[in-house]
Amino acid sequence: MKDAVRTSVLARQWEYLWTSTRNLLLDEIEFPNRTLFMNFVDRALVCRDCSSLNAFTLSCSKQSDAPRINVWIAATVRRNVLELDLQLYDIEQPYVLPCCLFRCKTLTKFDLEMLNNLRIPSLFCFRSIKVLRLEQVNFVDNDYTGEMFSFPALQELRLTRCSWTALKVLKISSPNLSSLNIGVCDEYDGRNGQVLINGASLTRFYYCGELFCDYNISGFDLLVEAYINVDMGSHPTVYQIHRGYKLLRKLSNVKKLTLLDLDEHNELHNTLPVFHNLTKLAVGDGDGSLECTQLGVILRRSPFLRSLEFEEVIYYCTFSGVLQLHTSGGGNS
Repeated sequence: MKDAVRTSVLARQWEYLWTSTRNLLLDEIEFPNRTLFMNFVDRALVCRDCSSLNAFTLSCSKQSDAPRINVWIAATVRRNVLELDLQLYDIEQPYVLPCCLFRCKTLTKFDLEMLNNLRIPSLFCFRSIKVLRLEQVNFVDNDYTGEMFSFPALQELRLTRCSWTALKVLKISSPNLSSLNIGVCDEYDGRNGQVLINGASLTRFYYCGELFCDYNISGFDLLVEAYINVDMGSHPTVYQIHRGYKLLRKLSNVKKLTLLDLDEHNELHNTLPVFHNLTKLAVGDGDGSLECTQLGVILRRSPFLRSLEFEEVIYYCTFSGVLQLHTSGGGNS
């Protein structure tokens, strides 16, 4: 945008050429004051010609501008935006995204970072959306939120520090979903709730955080790569432990597995499956040392394993009679 505006001053016939650019990245922090930023966005969006938009990124943090922000979002929808990235901070509660956004037929990629409640209109369908990334979004309980991740074209879904505590059940079931990334923490997750995942087409699965809610998973037959970092804490509950092993049992078909923060609960080791397809295993532990029977069980049940990597420096490691390893260096071993 800066280059386009600079170019426009070189000749009179180019004065408004910048308004036709198809990729807009507008960040309030780049402007000397709020008024200038608001007026510039108005000129870049509302007063521009009717050409379509490939990508629109907006970062805005003022409390009193929610109606104006919705005008901007609606303007991108009217211009058939393909990729939309919204980073909205300190927006006055309650804030509702415009309904036209949820009915946009051209949107293929949507990134939303918004420490706020997300209310879903009664009729919505992201028909063309392929990539959906949500961060710090609080899902409000209604009849539609639980079903919102069932879009026919969705291929990648990322939920980072989102909250679904108000939901009894959160369903993730898109027929073409190939990549699923879930990152939760104590203050955000769906505590004591239930997440249903139908991963029939999943090839990549990433999970990081505590297991305060129950994950019921079906599918995962095509899974190639998985990253699991379950934070059990110093005093994990029985429910957390069982949920962790329940999650591992769904990864029996994985080829590449990264497993962090291993735990010592011998009574559940025998419930782990045989990893017939596993060829690469990466392990690590948060305190820099590893003494884990679980790893020994996984090694014995991975007949085709070719590569074992340690993600962190490991000073002492025992694997219940399987092998003993002493190393002061990190990396591959």
